[in-house]
Amino acid sequence: SFNVWKAPAGWMDPTARGERSDQAAWTDLLDAFAGLKAGRFVEADAKEGTKIFGLEPPRKTITVNTQGGQSRTLLLGRVDDEKRAYGQVGDKGTKGVFVLGAGDTAKINRDRAGFLPPAAKKDEPKKEEPKKIDPKVTEPKK
Repeated sequence: SFNVWKAPAGWMDPTARGERSDQAAWTDLLDAFAGLKAGRFVEADAKEGTKIFGLEPPRKTITVNTQGGQSRTLLLGRVDDEKRAYGQVGDKGTKGVFVLGAGDTAKINRDRAGFLPPAAKKDEPKKEEPKKIDPKVTEPKK
């Protein structure tokens, strides 16, 4: 979970002061959020509820608060094989589950690293792959 706010220099993370942010990524997220359209609606199972969609609990909660005092919350569940996320409006009493398109899912369903500037993403340390042991190599004789 993380918060950002719009500062004169652009979108800033209050916990990472001085850290640059990918302004285009934030714009993409907000544009997608504002123009969000459900690809289709799905029925929640009477017994399982929204658990089968990864919404109990949600895998990600996105809340946008405006300066005018409005607040909108989107709950994101699991992502299917076609890279579409299951979603639900976070208002109390809302039960409808919908499927977001792959494009909107890619813009909205990012972790903190997805908002780093492109140059910083290149500089991130790469995960080292475990060394492979060649089974043909034997220990030297003592």
